[in-house]
Amino acid sequence: SRDFYCNYRTRSRTSNWGDAETHRLIDLWQIFRVELQQTKRRRHIFEEMSRRLLSLGFKRDANEIQGRITNLAYLYRREGKMKLVDPSRAPWKFWDHVHKVLHGSSAVTHLNQVPTDSTPDVSQQEPGVNIVCRPEIPSYLNGENSEDSSESGQQGVSSGRQQDMLMAIVEQQRLLTLEILNDERRHHEERLRILLDMEDRLKKEHNEFKLALVDRLNSGFAQIISAIHSTSFTCPHSC
Repeated sequence: SRDFYCNYRTRSRTSNWGDAETHRLIDLWQIFRVELQQTKRRRHIFEEMSRRLLSLGFKRDANEIQGRITNLAYLYRREGKMKLVDPSRAPWKFWDHVHKVLHGSSAVTHLNQVPTDSTPDVSQQEPGVNIVCRPEIPSYLNGENSEDSSESGQQGVSSGRQQDMLMAIVEQQRLLTLEILNDERRHHEERLRILLDMEDRLKKEHNEFKLALVDRLNSGFAQIISAIHSTSFTCPHSC
């Protein structure tokens, strides 16, 4: 039918999310946060969120809502990691709202925990980052006991430690970059899975639409043929 066709055409379109409906979605996310964490079957929750968004004037189906929440969580994690690399970054416009959903507190405290200096403290490095300190050479192997040799040795040790710190910083940033890339890969795979699910659903709806259209046409042809037969049988009597 035409109503089915129009409904199919409407649901097959996906538009970008605006700021207003994103804020309403985050509010609903906060309401259903505990339920989403406690169950693995979340379809009915996303459908309820879709109905509530519709009552607010925004039409989004369950798949679109699930994809948007996944995207917001990914952007939040990436923003937090990028903030560690560059504390001077402008804040993401949804950071505080998503932080309240995920942590139940204001993002101000969380942001204050980010070091103000882009150079991390070597004593608080991440696991897996090994700092290989340059061994100090004993003075008796130098063959010199003068004050100049002592100062030169101290300068060499200081230079070696600075080099080790720089190497540790580079290694930390490399590991952080790899983690960001892995998050982006997982996010891409999740988005791809959602898109494939939407594609399967749209194919199913398209097939249902074609079957409904064929049934409608067959019913119309049957009525026409029946009318023709009834006319051919009544014509001789009228003549």
